[in-house]
Amino acid sequence: MSYPISAPQIPAPGRWPVASDTEDRATRPDAVAAVLMILGGAAGIAQLWVPWLSDSGVGATGWDVFQSIKSGLSVQGGVAPTFGAYAVLAVVVLGVALVLLGVLMLVRLDHRPPGIVAMLAGLLGVLCAVWWVFWHGGAGDLGAMFSTGGVGWYLFLVSGLVGLIGAIKALVSAT
Repeated sequence: MSYPISAPQIPAPGRWPVASDTEDRATRPDAVAAVLMILGGAAGIAQLWVPWLSDSGVGATGWDVFQSIKSGLSVQGGVAPTFGAYAVLAVVVLGVALVLLGVLMLVRLDHRPPGIVAMLAGLLGVLCAVWWVFWHGGAGDLGAMFSTGGVGWYLFLVSGLVGLIGAIKALVSAT
């Protein structure tokens, strides 16, 4: 038997009508995730201006490291030095993103979308650091890099990891 189009349809049991939820679902600011993401981003930004090498009186900053590798690209070329040079700048850009996303963690909004973007930024920062470690490990000077590494080198290494931890904290507390 067919019903006319205007006849009401019988809903499935338990599905319709949906009872309204009176509980406040607004998310709270996540200060711990915000602090971790802002610290990771600040480390990624600061590594460009603080010394990477501590063996001499005047250490080469991250910008100096980028410029020296970039100038060597015209002579040496290759994929590894290119990734190494631009990884320094990529961590700065990712650091800016982590700082901005960390500030968003202080706002009452759903933390999942900025948390996912921050997680991707942190992962890319970690991949940049891992690239540098394996690149120098393959060249045989990894021990020298850690023994003569300055504050900038270590900020470069930890910036993505701290931002990633903050992003994971934001995602865990958003659910």
